[in-house]
Amino acid sequence: EGIEDLTGAVSTTIYLKDILDPDRFWKDELTQVGVDRVFACGTSGAGEDINSDGLVSGHAYALLKAVEHEGRRFLVIRNPWGTGEWTGRWSDGSKEWNDDFATGLKQALGGFKFGDDGEFVQEYEDFLQVWEDVDRNRLFDDSWIVNSQWLGLYPANHMTWSHGDITFTISVAEKTEAVICLAQMDTRYFKELSGMYAYRLDFTLYKKGETTALGHSLGNQNGRRSVKMQTVLEAGDYVVQVRIGREKARDSPYDFSEFSQEKLARKRSEWATSKSIATNFDPASTNHLPLPPSLFAGITLLQLQIEAQEQLNALREKKQSRKKANAEAREAIAKAKAEEEAKKAEEEAKANGEAESEGEGEGKPNGDVDGKTEDESDEKHEDAKVEEPEEVVEEEASEEEEPIWKRKKNKKDKKRKGFFHQAMDAARQTRFASPYQAAEDGEEVDGMENGEEGEQDEDANDSNYDSQDAARDVPPPVAEEEEAEPHIFECDECGDQIKGTLYHCMESNCVYYTICEDCKKFDDHPAGHTFVKFPTPEDAQAIVEGQDDDDGELVLGLRVYTQRTVPATVQGQIRKGSILRKHYLKKKN
Repeated sequence: EGIEDLTGAVSTTIYLKDILDPDRFWKDELTQVGVDRVFACGTSGAGEDINSDGLVSGHAYALLKAVEHEGRRFLVIRNPWGTGEWTGRWSDGSKEWNDDFATGLKQALGGFKFGDDGEFVQEYEDFLQVWEDVDRNRLFDDSWIVNSQWLGLYPANHMTWSHGDITFTISVAEKTEAVICLAQMDTRYFKELSGMYAYRLDFTLYKKGETTALGHSLGNQNGRRSVKMQTVLEAGDYVVQVRIGREKARDSPYDFSEFSQEKLARKRSEWATSKSIATNFDPASTNHLPLPPSLFAGITLLQLQIEAQEQLNALREKKQSRKKANAEAREAIAKAKAEEEAKKAEEEAKANGEAESEGEGEGKPNGDVDGKTEDESDEKHEDAKVEEPEEVVEEEASEEEEPIWKRKKNKKDKKRKGFFHQAMDAARQTRFASPYQAAEDGEEVDGMENGEEGEQDEDANDSNYDSQDAARDVPPPVAEEEEAEPHIFECDECGDQIKGTLYHCMESNCVYYTICEDCKKFDDHPAGHTFVKFPTPEDAQAIVEGQDDDDGELVLGLRVYTQRTVPATVQGQIRKGSILRKHYLKKKN
């Protein structure tokens, strides 16, 4: 980690017992020492005891050179203490140096000298047997380019040690060599503020749309700060599935009572500044984030505050304008709906009127209406303008007899005259599914005065009318429209508490962006963002995140190093609440 911080390299720990192809490891890795790689090798054990071979247990050594001479392979290694060396084969002054081969090897090593300076030579065969691990640090020159994205999260919500909580996508336009590094913020420097747990990282790489993994990450220091993978990416899209593990590092949070207040304030400011690299960082989540110095350059504090308040006023006016626009839109929709219903009712009334006219004249000879001549018919029509017509004889029942209540309604309609009455009745029928309404004394109910029994007697005397007919004739109940239950969320655009359908943006760089159905229609959110809708407050509980008070916020980032001519596009996604697991648990059950 120290070399990473000093050089910008990517460090990976390789355990020598896990090397299956020592020849490839020599050619592809160790021969690049001093070119674009820096290596350190470590011994097993703990403490600083000196072993029988002269090496210190639990100690790291620097690998300086890798040389091949007459088919044999050698490494030059140095103890950073400047003293204490390897005492095995090819150690300083050993018998292996007393022949012509050793003379040529000295020349190949570039003037290697004996002495207790901590520098010694070791053959590759012995190297593989003596050392426990090698830390490889990959260096990058200006022929490489790096692209990254960082995300902040509370690990308590993503702690299953399985994939599906956090993913990153990588896109490259051409084939390129790539180094992929998943890292977290330096918790060693901010250990007092980083919570009570230590985290371990791991990831798996897939080609998008395929189920076979392309590889798994390698780490250093048990994957504490970062894990990496070196690979070759073909043109296309890739998915990096992340896992997070944790273990308790301390039993209780740090006690800051004895801390210097100035030191604590500075460290909190630096911690907040470091976390702000995350694309989903919310500045309102902390009071310790310092304002950028450039903000105060050449401007007074009074002017800054005036400008800030003007911007706050503009945001408030935007919300008020959005509320007004939403109200106008709802009013326009209601008006259009009412006009459409009225138009439909008018058309139905007109159609009913034309049908009745055709029914009255059906089966009568031309010029003879109700057995009367044209003159008599004209005279009858003139009288109809003044007085109500006689009750129209009911037509013969069709094969499927209409319900009693509908027959009553039709008779009443026939007694009425004029288009206005027909239109009003059709509009009332459209609004109320049931023709029966509660009536006060003296009110009309379906064309009868209250207490009038003319048509009721007819139904009662009908020999074919039974209880099943009565049950059939009962009109369906009118379902009242219930007001939508409010959500616990407020709309981020208009500021109102959301009722009805809630829309939530799934993009990680949107800090919990949630809007109502009315504001969604304005479509002024950045293009390309994906929304998920939640019809009810119960559904919306799936995006509510919990928070473990013992956990600090974890900031993760994926860095992708590629050849400069083929830059990579990196995007991250965080699982939202319990949407995924809730769905698959239901699916399983």
